[in-house]
Amino acid sequence: GVAGMIELIRGELEGQLALRSDTPARCYQEAFHRLLGRRGPDGVNRIIRRAVLRARQPPPAGAELEAAEAGKSEVCNTLERDVGGWALNPAVESLGTILAEYPEQFGKTLLTSNFDPLVEVSLRKAGAEGVRTFTLYTDASLSWSRGDGCNVVHFHGYWSDSDTFHMPGQLQHARPQ
Repeated sequence: GVAGMIELIRGELEGQLALRSDTPARCYQEAFHRLLGRRGPDGVNRIIRRAVLRARQPPPAGAELEAAEAGKSEVCNTLERDVGGWALNPAVESLGTILAEYPEQFGKTLLTSNFDPLVEVSLRKAGAEGVRTFTLYTDASLSWSRGDGCNVVHFHGYWSDSDTFHMPGQLQHARPQ
């Protein structure tokens, strides 16, 4: 959650994170703003990957952890495909089952603000075929999402192969399509 992300950022900044904001959402944005200013986009992406990897059971360690946090696509893709290695909460696991069992009613396109691959993992665990991940960097029509399976669209970015959006200017950018 928000508190966990702030603690990860505080750890990355070696405890140097005094927040002045008055709500959890503003604290989250302020923390990411400070992290971006001190560690740049790569530092922000590393924290997101570190948070996502907490859902691995057991979590990666050593060279695998270092490569995953650095966003090495072959390592991240291997981790994503290992559906048994992710701890899914009942809601996410049920979502995957619903989407896999009723694709015509629910499962052609799923929009998510989450950065993690847990929806894709839950779909694969439920036996869904043709799961595809898309990241919307800018406005785009969803008419391109055709084919068999479920298209999971991450509209705030994705953990392993893109920047992620946290700042109000990024989050509030008009995307009418």
